[in-house]
Amino acid sequence: QKENRHFRSCANRPSFRSYFSSVCSAQPSSSEQQVSSSSSSGPAPKPTPTLHHVSLLTSDTQRTVKFYVDVLGFEVATGSAKRPQLKFPGEWLVAGPDGLAIHLIELPNPDPVEGRPAYVGHDRHTAFSIEDLDTLIASLGSAKVPYRLSSSGRKAAFFRDPDGNGLEFIEIKH
Repeated sequence: QKENRHFRSCANRPSFRSYFSSVCSAQPSSSEQQVSSSSSSGPAPKPTPTLHHVSLLTSDTQRTVKFYVDVLGFEVATGSAKRPQLKFPGEWLVAGPDGLAIHLIELPNPDPVEGRPAYVGHDRHTAFSIEDLDTLIASLGSAKVPYRLSSSGRKAAFFRDPDGNGLEFIEIKH
């Protein structure tokens, strides 16, 4: 497995609660206590956010999981990454080697597709990288999922999942 320098593993990423509690409860050092509020050496450093998960709405968790696993090649999260028991249906899918995930949330009335752009590239969408777009396109064809290739010249495909969520897959050779 290659290391992705742009993302850190969830195991290495502090939770927001522990991050903010450590920041809020930290005692200033003696050098910080001696600095007055009028003397500043510039803006304080900001934390570097990383993507943790993307939530997508579904009206039928089982149907959507079947699509994401059988057609797109994702895996249902297991072990410590498995979705905990919540008060609403859904599922978590593994979306990369760095702890990235798709959280499927089942609602009786997900976002309608009506009134949204027909071309997914002009609508809100979630983009994934893939090493072999041709294999995905063959899988989409077998499942009779309509798609559109990017008009930008990039090797990318746009389509919607069974609930109308916009998806983009971009070929990036690793």
